[in-house]
Amino acid sequence: MYITGAVPANLWTSVFDTAVVPQLGVRKIAVFYKIVNLTPMHSVRAVRFLLGATGASALGVFHTEEFTLVKLTPEVYLSEPIVYSPQEFVNIQCYAQPAIPAAGERLGFGCFIAEPAGEVVS
Repeated sequence: MYITGAVPANLWTSVFDTAVVPQLGVRKIAVFYKIVNLTPMHSVRAVRFLLGATGASALGVFHTEEFTLVKLTPEVYLSEPIVYSPQEFVNIQCYAQPAIPAAGERLGFGCFIAEPAGEVVS
């Protein structure tokens, strides 16, 4: 579960509360399959998964508003998994409307991290 930082309205912003985009290890892959927003009356309306530290291209864009605001369990299963290969930057951004204050929102992701057997599992 991530607690976002402040997010301005109508602007794509990193879900991570630091300016650093995390990078996978040399022998790890990440597979994302779900988006969850546990903040009541949340502001996040869409989430996108990008490649590269600067977001050179998109792996997927998911509009979450109509699902997370009306369900008892505010989660969205992705139509296709998002896969990040070894050493790729895990660049995830959200789009908020209205703005999110400094306290942030509780935004989570269903994700598997895979690496060779016998190594530390994170």
